[in-house]
Amino acid sequence: MSAVADVFPADGPLAFRIRLGARWVATHWLSLVGKLPNQRLALESLVEVRAHDGPPVQRRAALVCEGSGRPLVYRTIEDGEARSHAFAGEHVEVAGPDGAFAIARDGAEFLADTYAPGLVAVMAAALRDRAPVRTARYHASFLAVAPCSVAREGARLTTSHAEVVTLDAAGDVVAIDQPRDGLVAERVAEPRPGWAAEEPRRPTPRRYAPPGDITVEDLTVATPLGPIGGTLSAPRGDDRVADRLPGALFLPGTGRPDRHGLVGPRDAGTHQIMDHLARRGVAGLRCDVVATDRLADRIALAHAQLAVLRAHPRCDGRIAVIGHSQGGGVALALAAAHPGEVAAVVLLAAPGRPVEDVLVDQLHRMAEAQGWPPSAVAAELEELHLRCACARDDRPLDGDGVPDRLRWRARAQPWLADQVRASARDPMLGVACPVLICQGTADALISLADARALHAAARRAGVRADLALFDGLDHCFQRGGDAVDPSVLDHLSGWILAMLERKD
Repeated sequence: MSAVADVFPADGPLAFRIRLGARWVATHWLSLVGKLPNQRLALESLVEVRAHDGPPVQRRAALVCEGSGRPLVYRTIEDGEARSHAFAGEHVEVAGPDGAFAIARDGAEFLADTYAPGLVAVMAAALRDRAPVRTARYHASFLAVAPCSVAREGARLTTSHAEVVTLDAAGDVVAIDQPRDGLVAERVAEPRPGWAAEEPRRPTPRRYAPPGDITVEDLTVATPLGPIGGTLSAPRGDDRVADRLPGALFLPGTGRPDRHGLVGPRDAGTHQIMDHLARRGVAGLRCDVVATDRLADRIALAHAQLAVLRAHPRCDGRIAVIGHSQGGGVALALAAAHPGEVAAVVLLAAPGRPVEDVLVDQLHRMAEAQGWPPSAVAAELEELHLRCACARDDRPLDGDGVPDRLRWRARAQPWLADQVRASARDPMLGVACPVLICQGTADALISLADARALHAAARRAGVRADLALFDGLDHCFQRGGDAVDPSVLDHLSGWILAMLERKD
């Protein structure tokens, strides 16, 4: 066997405790659980992250690799969701809750993952006698490959991913320092955690149960990206075609909720909003989320959904479009493209400033909540501004002047480029209908500054805009639970009915 097998203690796992500044944030245990034929190794990876506002987060993973550390199969379970990464030839075949897809391997010889310094120790064991060397690493959380240079100076290895690996006299890793991020991983003698022997927690997924006081109809929407499922909700009672109603289309933000706003055990509240509107006499359409972050795709999907709602026999053609978070920009684009069909727009926690400003604010809020040291904040800000500059200039993240480790963010770069371009435009351009702007004061993602910027843009454009602020409510307009606050439901439905009131 290679030196990789020798890094594991005979009496327990290879364990690291990770500090962010002065605060202990996570522990990683990496164990050799078996030596397989053809000099392959079976490893177990366990991570426990000390969440700042809840119970610890636990991630289990199994890695099969060659004796050189080259990964073959990596399987993870976190929050009850499983994902696999199979390294087959020139690609990494990924399968998980959001489907199956392939990523170019681009010469990746080693694996990386969040809060997993033991994987750095595996790479160090394989390369400590070969350095300096140029290699590549696949990051399982970012779903991307980045090149990595490794150099050695005495008892230290340094990488182009801003890591400093300290070795002892035997050449074993004793610490991994990431000074840019304020992270230090120190090797400790810590046994395998007790929860590793338990069955993984599998949170019970939420299932939508239609309330008895409304009717729901499942339907299929043909879109340029293929057919998607949808649900039309309406008040219970007379179902004749003559009983036609005003309509509402719900456009969600990013993420992987189902059409009802449910993802695993969490409830973002989509069905609560649309079912409430049905009780108030509105025919509402919500559809499955398609796995795309491209803005043009999301707008094309919205066009198709609007057409289906407008043609439905329960809808009388008076339609409000509700956009949550990034769905707000799609709602405004839809209103601008269909001035005669969209009669009102509701923006729920929608960004209203340049995306770079929004992301900077989010970073500062996260850093404050998690106690990041100033050096980590400065490093993250520097990389964020560089990514935004590349997006503005249509420069790829593998170009000159881009640090190696930033290339792990390449998968998210097309989304960022779309948002940089879109957020530079007047959000109300071409919008002629009235707009309701709703914002919770406890939202950790979108701030009051965004709501006020949208309101100011509407006033400049001569668009009627009403601003509604909800004290203590979060990004999903909930108050520490998973129920949309009744004040939001009542305000939303009252405003929509007033705007869609029949004038003939």
